[in-house]
Amino acid sequence: MWQLGAFYTYERAVNDQFVFLRQLDGSPFTGDLAVLNTLAALGTPSTYVEYAGFANASYHFTDQLSLGAGLRYSRNEQDFSQDVTQGILLPLGHSPGSSSEDVLDFMVTPQFQFDKDKQLYVRIASGYQPGGPNAALAGVPPQVDATTAVSYEAGIKTEFADHRFLFNLAGFHIDLSDIQVGTVLNNVSALVNGGAATSDGVEFTAEFQPIAGLRFGVNGAYTNATLSNDAPSLNGLSGDRLPFIPLFSGSLTADYFFPLWGAHSEGAAVAGGKDEKATVPVASRSGGWTGHLGAGVRYVGESFSAVESSPTAYRLDSYGALDLNADISNQNWTFRVFARNVTDERVYQNITAVNDLFGNVDHLQGVPIQPRTVGVEIDYRF
Repeated sequence: MWQLGAFYTYERAVNDQFVFLRQLDGSPFTGDLAVLNTLAALGTPSTYVEYAGFANASYHFTDQLSLGAGLRYSRNEQDFSQDVTQGILLPLGHSPGSSSEDVLDFMVTPQFQFDKDKQLYVRIASGYQPGGPNAALAGVPPQVDATTAVSYEAGIKTEFADHRFLFNLAGFHIDLSDIQVGTVLNNVSALVNGGAATSDGVEFTAEFQPIAGLRFGVNGAYTNATLSNDAPSLNGLSGDRLPFIPLFSGSLTADYFFPLWGAHSEGAAVAGGKDEKATVPVASRSGGWTGHLGAGVRYVGESFSAVESSPTAYRLDSYGALDLNADISNQNWTFRVFARNVTDERVYQNITAVNDLFGNVDHLQGVPIQPRTVGVEIDYRF
């Protein structure tokens, strides 16, 4: 089996940034000092163009053993401008920049099929995160290099008990080069390369369907992502954890599907007899309706806002959030109500320091997780 394909994207973006300064009581400066209220106002419009061609193929040596492989060549071209329109922190004016790069990625994945419900696989693949022009700031490189990665993964995918129980397990090791990490200089955000890093971890997924229409799920991950060398550009040391990557994360889900009217059911065997079927309602082509109730608890472990040794690294607390949803649907329509973060957990997913004119920390600013949100969605499928 083989596959050939092509990819193209054209993207435009604008990132506006403002740096403000206030008096100790929080009020703006007045009179001759009013010029300090806005230290900088800048926009960073950019365009990103990428085109690629790829080829994948697989070959079955036996009914159980197969080998897949693929190549992907891509080129991206970027244009960037830093337009400072106000303030005394940065020189006013227009600072353009551009970059381009060519990348060749590969993938190799042998697989062994024990039987129709159990598979062992290995996957070795490369990938990249595009680089590009950077913010025009003193101490910041004019261009950030692409991050490249080679990942090694091995795992097993299984189903048991007439498809009522599913369990997948995988372990991975990733080598990263020229990792891109966000930084803040003169209260303006930019990207820098941080050298080499590795990421080692384990992921698992399990699902269980005890009776018709009822499904429970659990998944979890352990990820240890660290610097492989000292990184002066990040104020980081070898062994430091990378920012925003928790050691542990996971979720628990429960879903119940049921027929309302004009729906039929199909599915896998259930408890109570090997000839019985654990059914999931399916809307009929004549317009039958089904219902669904769902709940999930997601957990994100603690992490850091910068590499662990950096003076700008702030601990981001772990949190758990409860999500609820319900919907009714037919062949074309879905009406859904949902509530996310039901308990209204208040934690930050990012914290950065804002400095004064002398480089001292004036205050901290953070981005919280999405607060309790209740909504309604209506979908129509053509």
